Amino acid sequence: MSDIGRISQPGASAFGHNNGRIPPGYQNSAAPAAQARRNDQVEFSDTARLLSKLNEMPEIRQELVDRVKQEIADGSYETPEKIEVAVDAMLEDLG
Repeated sequence: MSDIGRISQPGASAFGHNNGRIPPGYQNSAAPAAQARRNDQVEFSDTARLLSKLNEMPEIRQELVDRVKQEIADGSYETPEKIEVAVDAMLEDLG
């Protein structure tokens, strides 16, 4: 038979039949772990925050992107009206 006692036997411990004594040098690590849990902190990196914001962004409208790319490539994207709107927006931001 093994010298490891059953849990239900009086005087037995996880260390066998030693009348409930804890071996020399053994430290109970449960108490420090419980203390550490109360002080745990979570810090998110700038990259994690950026990825979170990216996940909240709306879906890309690929048709619009493709159309604008084509308009830029063939020179029809920049119209006097669009330039005027962009200049007005920049002036409003500066003012």
